[in-house]
Amino acid sequence: GIDDLTEEEEAQPDAVVWIPITVPHRQASYSFKSKFVDVSPPKLPNIYVRFNTGDNSPPPSTVTISVAVDLNDEAGILASMVHKYDIEIKADGSFKTTGRERVRLYRLWKNQCESRRLSPVLRQLDNFDHVLQMSPGSLNLYSLLEPLTRSMNLQSQCTSDMTRKWFQLHGQITKMKFRFFAKSSHKLNWFTVEYGIGGKFESEMM
Repeated sequence: GIDDLTEEEEAQPDAVVWIPITVPHRQASYSFKSKFVDVSPPKLPNIYVRFNTGDNSPPPSTVTISVAVDLNDEAGILASMVHKYDIEIKADGSFKTTGRERVRLYRLWKNQCESRRLSPVLRQLDNFDHVLQMSPGSLNLYSLLEPLTRSMNLQSQCTSDMTRKWFQLHGQITKMKFRFFAKSSHKLNWFTVEYGIGGKFESEMM
């Protein structure tokens, strides 16, 4: 039974459970919100997002994609994390992706911080296949996990005041939800996206 687990086994979180988002292929924009997930601070789960283009070659277009996490208490939203992608696909199929990480606190003055820390690595991608981790409970709020790695650190990218306020809010968070938004000058029919809340990411690249 469960009691037979050693402490070490018990401490190992399960692998991420991926939930596909059904992006309608014929549409040029789409927005999705998950249900709220109850959380108990100080342990806040990671949120993972995985994009895959398969064998699809995207049409020449400009695309904006945002993935976000809302952190709430019983009264409403306390804070949010938004990672925004700007993608430019040329006629020759070449790809240019830039990104920005935003951290926002509600109900507080001087409440926003923006970084472009992941952008240099996103520019190196020759397609959009990658995994992003958002970690509201860590100083490394945003991390690219594969195929290339880089993290955005709250302390080094934002003010110390912002960092302090972010962690002060922690104790008040009771639930979180994931949001996704995509808008294209063409159709959104060239990628799939999945998300997972909690668990641990295991690289599937051999």
